[in-house]
Amino acid sequence: MLGAEQHGHVAAVGFELYTQLLEDAVNEQRGAPKAEPLPEVTVDLALSTAIPDEYVPSRQRKLELYRRIAELRSLDDLGALRDELRDRYGPPPDPVRNLLYGVEVKLRAVSAGATEVRARGPELRLVLSRDITAQQRGAVTRVFPKAQTGQRQIRLSVLDTRGDWRDALTRLLDLVAA
Repeated sequence: MLGAEQHGHVAAVGFELYTQLLEDAVNEQRGAPKAEPLPEVTVDLALSTAIPDEYVPSRQRKLELYRRIAELRSLDDLGALRDELRDRYGPPPDPVRNLLYGVEVKLRAVSAGATEVRARGPELRLVLSRDITAQQRGAVTRVFPKAQTGQRQIRLSVLDTRGDWRDALTRLLDLVAA
C-alpha cells in the first residue's frame, strides 16, 4: 500500500489526517483551493481498511484513489467511485469494501449530526452533537426496541439487531438523520 516511511506517518497521525494533509499539499502545489472539510466525526469500526497491492498494483494510482476517497462529500459520489473501482479493477476485496463502508458511515454520520460512531465488540454507539429529539427517539425505538437512548447518545447491541451489524448501523444513522 504505502512505503515504510509513509506507513509510519499514517500510523503516527491517523489515516484521515494523513490523507487530509496529503490532499492539502497536492492542492497547494497545484494552486487549487482547499476542499471544504466535513464536520469532525470520529468513526471507529474496528475493520481492516486498505487498498491492497493485489487489487491496485500501481502505487501512484493507489495514492490517487486514497486522495479521491478523502475528498468524497456525498453518497452519490461514493456510489460512482464504487462503480468505477468495480469496472476498472473487478470486485473489491474486503479491505477496500471496509474502507468505502467507513466513508459511507462518515457521510451518513455528518447528515445525522453525529460526532462519534463506534462499533466495538457487541455494541454500536452513536454520539450526537445535539440532543436527541422525541421524534428521533421514537423512530429509533420502533426499529430497534432494545436501543438505549440518552440525551445525546444511542447504544445498540449487535445481538439485538436482525441481520448484519453494518445494515443496522446504516439504518440507525438514517433514522437519526431523518
